[in-house]
Amino acid sequence: MLFLSTIEEMALEEGAKSGAKLTSQKYIILALQSRFGEIPNSLIETINQIEDVSVLEGLFVPSITINSLGEFQQLVNDSLS
Repeated sequence: MLFLSTIEEMALEEGAKSGAKLTSQKYIILALQSRFGEIPNSLIETINQIEDVSVLEGLFVPSITINSLGEFQQLVNDSLS
């Protein structure tokens, strides 16, 4: 059986969180691009600056269902306030 030190466990957990964040960001952007075509770089940058995975998870379904990029940008702004 493999035993990990506390530091190794923390590193693995941090890596998993980072992976979840990057995956969430990627799929939100892909969903928006598939629905609306090209999206503004400023919106991509804002999405990529979100560190909280729970915020990103909360933005995923709206990225598929929202009516416009403007509405999504407002939702992002509200989520970050």
